[in-house]
Amino acid sequence: MQAIEKEKEFFARHPIYSSYSEKLGVPYLTKSMNKILIYHIKRCIPALNKQINEHLQQKERELVQL
Repeated sequence: MQAIEKEKEFFARHPIYSSYSEKLGVPYLTKSMNKILIYHIKRCIPALNKQINEHLQQKERELVQL
């Protein structure tokens, strides 16, 4: 955590980055990447659910044939 505090201090004190400091660094990157991941997962779930159901139905038909 010391490194994150140093990073935060660096951006906060930097003459160019200080005005953007709340959108720089590992904590902001973590939040941003997490939002992207959650969005992607939510977008993929319906297709995955459909594939699973189709595969399950196929296997059930094969089981009946056996």
